[in-house]
Amino acid sequence: MIPLIIWGSIQTGKLFISSAKPLLDYSQIDFQAISEHFLQYVLGSLALALVTAVLFGLSSFTLLRFNQRR
Repeated sequence: MIPLIIWGSIQTGKLFISSAKPLLDYSQIDFQAISEHFLQYVLGSLALALVTAVLFGLSSFTLLRFNQRR
């Protein structure tokens, strides 16, 4: 699950950085590749965390309100 989250963060970060370099080979990740994509990863992970928090928060709120009416 963690590689999927890292990959999703990097892909989401591409949306926010116009000059994002593509990460061509995921099997050859070294310190240079990580440092080049660090800002992209951080922005993407923050965006994914925000979206996830909103989705889970709204769904929890809806379920709690639905159960409260019964």
